[in-house]
Amino acid sequence: SYATLSHCWGTVQPIRLLRSKVEQFKGGINMSDLPRAFREAVVAARNLGVLYIWIDSLCIMQDQDDPRDWNQEASLMHKVYSNAVCNTAASDAADGSEGLFRTRDPRAQRSRASLWITGLDNEYDNTWIPVTVVHKALWEKNVTFSRLNRRGWVFQERILSPRILHFGKAQVFWECRELEATEFYPDEWPITRELHEPDTLLKALDLQHYLAQLPPSMSMTLEDARAALYAGMVELYTTRTLTHPSDRLIAFSGIAQHLEAMFGDEFVAGLWRSQIAGDLRWSTVVDDDKPRHRPLRYRAPSWSWAAVDGPV
Repeated sequence: SYATLSHCWGTVQPIRLLRSKVEQFKGGINMSDLPRAFREAVVAARNLGVLYIWIDSLCIMQDQDDPRDWNQEASLMHKVYSNAVCNTAASDAADGSEGLFRTRDPRAQRSRASLWITGLDNEYDNTWIPVTVVHKALWEKNVTFSRLNRRGWVFQERILSPRILHFGKAQVFWECRELEATEFYPDEWPITRELHEPDTLLKALDLQHYLAQLPPSMSMTLEDARAALYAGMVELYTTRTLTHPSDRLIAFSGIAQHLEAMFGDEFVAGLWRSQIAGDLRWSTVVDDDKPRHRPLRYRAPSWSWAAVDGPV
């Protein structure tokens, strides 16, 4: 078993696997030579009882003049992340030097308040009721819209990982297919999500499970649910940033391979063969301040959303 690490490369190049360093790395890498995020990810894995950790810059050849290994490994990302025991996410770190662990405030606790309740029934008439105040932005700031989760490549890392430990600015957050939790709420994050919210769509890799969550007023066929689910994923993914815009399709390929098996369909440059007529109806998000354009270098057919920059 092994863990994985999701991190921002940032402007500081992390230690990398190059062909010229293969033999050196086979002899071992000193912990002191690793950036802080890598060292702390190793510590987290050890504390989870996991002996191995997969880190992209150390497990994929990074030679710019020979991308063969990178091209091969990029096509296997869906297996790397979906088969890991847990993904450790450096959610608040701009690069590897900032690490995962943050200075904690031991006094921090759930916000408590009392409300004056009247007219409910005789037992609670004119009575102070203690309540816990849940700040919804706690999860959104530290997970949903964190520095890390604004990155394009991390989108599929998060979707495909069965379990994630998000190391945020305020505390540690847990996410898996069945549960979201925080240090304040270790049993369960108490806020129910709407089906269109990003964090709900990111867990919807099982169409039957997705359909089961629909309220009666939103009942739909399996085919309609599939179309809605995929459209939501594309909308979310295309808002992410990529250092190399040419990666727009390949950074989504891990999700595509998973969905091919789930849908029983063929992924064709961002669209689905059996529903290609409907999938062609995509459009870019209108933003007068950021006119959309097609890149000069070919990366996808003109009819694919992957052929343009920006959100669709």
